Amino acid sequence: MSRRTLPILLALLLTGGSASAETDSLTIQGVVLVNFKLGEVVQDKSPIALTDLSQISTCNILESFGCDSGFKVAPSFVAADTNSTNYNGDAIRLYDMSRWYVMAISDTCDIETVLEALTAQSDIDTAIQARLLRPSTLPDDPRLYNGLQQWNLRNTSYPGKDIHAEGAWDYNTGRADVTVGIIDTGVDYNHPDLDPGDRSRVLPGIDFGETDADPMDTGEHGTDVAGIVGAITDNGFEMAGVMWDCTILPLKARGPLVPFWHLILPWAVTDAINYASSVGTEVINMSIDSVVDGVPVFSLKDPLVMACYNAYMRGAVLGSV
Repeated sequence: MSRRTLPILLALLLTGGSASAETDSLTIQGVVLVNFKLGEVVQDKSPIALTDLSQISTCNILESFGCDSGFKVAPSFVAADTNSTNYNGDAIRLYDMSRWYVMAISDTCDIETVLEALTAQSDIDTAIQARLLRPSTLPDDPRLYNGLQQWNLRNTSYPGKDIHAEGAWDYNTGRADVTVGIIDTGVDYNHPDLDPGDRSRVLPGIDFGETDADPMDTGEHGTDVAGIVGAITDNGFEMAGVMWDCTILPLKARGPLVPFWHLILPWAVTDAINYASSVGTEVINMSIDSVVDGVPVFSLKDPLVMACYNAYMRGAVLGSV
């Protein structure tokens, strides 16, 4: 199964399921994320067939659950990247992301039974359920000098209850040589308040959900986030960005046909984090919920958390607006 076809399968599973509320649909039925132990899977191969696994018993278990193949969670990470250097050239050791795979199983399987069977195998380090990620809530149409729409930058009703952006701008309005990666639903790179029309502020990006080179926003959320971070400012138009001068790298993580326009794929986010830090992106923004309905979305053994650690070790600053 290819990396491009699985998101379409997910859409069919999600839209055809019994879930009636968005929060119920965050769980991806029929998909597990598996981290194989060192030497137990053909190194750096993607996609993989079950014959690429070393343990026959694991092959049989996966086959019994309707799985015949998988693809890497983070194709941009290879085993050799584990021994790496940070942005200053210092030697560092990263989590090995090369053995994490997305495995599609039958959507009728009981997920707890699947996870219990897989984690009992000697060749598997971790097996977890996959969940769609939900971007955090944003104002619909923020404006700096229009009431409280950008109160976080300039709070006229409660002076001082903001991030003191106006005072900070007296000292620094950002730097054009600082790149901010926006991992989200995409970015409208044609938006006149983000780029003057020559792609000098919004760089060519990547769509990690559909694995192509067009990160155009199909969910609106990412463009809003990019505007909050780095809208062109002091131009008498639209909104003010926190950084007047910066470069935006669009990293789209929304797959095709995924229900609910703003949800994004966890493995696409993971690969986007790894890619951004591998090319020296100074700041990586991910405006996604870490807790949904009071339940933490991530565990310490989640590949996305490992990717965040690796990016931090390389020297990137990670945050959320």
